[in-house]
Amino acid sequence: NIRKYLSRRVGMAKPEWGLKRTCQVCGKKYYDLNKSPIICPSCGAEFDPNHYLKTRKGKSVSSKTSVEKDKNLTEDIENIDDNFVKVLSDVYLKELAKHVNIENNALLIDKLPLNILSIPIIKKVFPCAKFILVLRHPLDCVLSCWMQNLRLNSAMANMVELSRTVDFYCTVMEMLKLCEKRYQMNIHTIRYEDLVANFAENVSSLLAFFDLSWEKEVEDYQKTALNRGKINTPSYSQVVRPIYNTASYRWKNYEPHLLKFKPKLSIWTQLFGYEL
Repeated sequence: NIRKYLSRRVGMAKPEWGLKRTCQVCGKKYYDLNKSPIICPSCGAEFDPNHYLKTRKGKSVSSKTSVEKDKNLTEDIENIDDNFVKVLSDVYLKELAKHVNIENNALLIDKLPLNILSIPIIKKVFPCAKFILVLRHPLDCVLSCWMQNLRLNSAMANMVELSRTVDFYCTVMEMLKLCEKRYQMNIHTIRYEDLVANFAENVSSLLAFFDLSWEKEVEDYQKTALNRGKINTPSYSQVVRPIYNTASYRWKNYEPHLLKFKPKLSIWTQLFGYEL
């Protein structure tokens, strides 16, 4: 896991220095020298390793603290030297080889919506990477995530309540906009509603983005999915069906329950060309 590997690397300059800490009182950064208890050399406050969990229980960490942590991590990533970039690339490709056969000049697509949160490390390790941004009406996106029976983890825990899902959606999209300003990103955007309305046109445009030609098998995606034998995504029951549009603008069926979320999502609906 590159993110865990990176966090260990950027957090420990030399083994004898220990882990890099941020004082929870004065904000001073320091190394803990592998000592216990961990004492801030600046103000003398003891470091509480459970501080984050305590602040998350019942309320969120302040946005200022969160933004500062994200900024520091981004700067750590951008300051990685070329040798370590090679290490991270090798780690990723080695893990990838356990799951798929990697051929020469193969086009690899790492399909995970939350890769948006990893754009800084992706751009650092794979600077020529292209990005596919698949959009859906924000209210439909939020509603769909909330309705799915997802395996619970730290990210999917945000899908157990609609309000949390809305907040998480906004956070992810804010990250995307920040990265678009900070990096030179090669992005192809495709909207779900446009795709189901005109499959051939939108898929052809996507293929052209990767310098690929249309193949007849593209239309027969159901057969491709069935030949896999096992599909490990929440959409396993949908990818074997013909194109359907009954899920487009499904949120309107639940509009009375979603009214209170419209103001927070309005910036994204307008930006992506949708209406509320």
